[in-house]
Amino acid sequence: MIASVVCFVDLMKKALHLLIALLCCLQLAGGPLGLLQCYAWGTMLLDYSKQSGWSRAVEDTFGGEKPCDLCRKIESARENSPAPGNPAVPLHAEQAGKILRELLPVAFASLRDPVARLIEPSPPISPVRLLHRSADAPPVPPPRHA
Repeated sequence: MIASVVCFVDLMKKALHLLIALLCCLQLAGGPLGLLQCYAWGTMLLDYSKQSGWSRAVEDTFGGEKPCDLCRKIESARENSPAPGNPAVPLHAEQAGKILRELLPVAFASLRDPVARLIEPSPPISPVRLLHRSADAPPVPPPRHA
């Protein structure tokens, strides 16, 4: 049981490292505007693939001839962004609300009422039980086949 816990912890550490590396790469690729650009490309791929095939959707998305509204807004934001030496102007609440309204369709923005569930606590595991072998544990070393 302890080995499985250690294996799970190692797996979670690797997943956390991968997530941090992915976020760092995203920051290097353009920060929040890069994340918005990935979202815009994904929606464009889905929309264009419904009209025509995937190969044509990829050409239309990354070709540059048919940018969507969000791509145009991202491009204007990149052009109007301050230089790296200048401090950034904070985003006002009204501007943030407009961005959220454009990104989220109204049907997906509604929240459901929370559901309360009673979670039963699990019984504590004795440290003595973790350290000592129980009677139903397999023999160590395992028996060999003759």
